[in-house]
Amino acid sequence: MAAGGRFDREAVLDRLDEDLELLGELFEDYLEDKDEHLAKVRSAVASSDMKLLYDGAHALRGCVANFCANSAFKVATELQNLAGANQTSAVVATAQKLESEIELLTQELRAFVAENKP
Repeated sequence: MAAGGRFDREAVLDRLDEDLELLGELFEDYLEDKDEHLAKVRSAVASSDMKLLYDGAHALRGCVANFCANSAFKVATELQNLAGANQTSAVVATAQKLESEIELLTQELRAFVAENKP
C-alpha cells in the first residue's frame, strides 16, 4: 500500500490485469453504491435498526474490498460486527469513523482513476 494511502494501488491494478477501463467502471459503480449504502447506515444509526446497519456495513465492505482498501474494510467489518452483536454503545462513533474513511478513500480513488484514465 502506498505510504499514507487508503488503498493498495498495485494490488488493484494487478487484480484488474491493468485494465484501466475496468478501473473507471468499478469506480463509477463505487460512487453510485457507496452513497446508497452510507445513507442506509445513517438511517440505521438514527433509528437504532441493527439489521439495517448490519446490511449497510456489509455492503460497504464489498464496495471497498474491490479497491483493496484495508482501513475502510476493517472499520466496516467492525461496524457490521457491532450491529450483529447488537452492541449499540459504539455504533455512532464507528459509523462516523467509517464515513470519514469512505470520504478519504473516495478522494484518493478519484485522483487515482483520473491519473490512470485510458
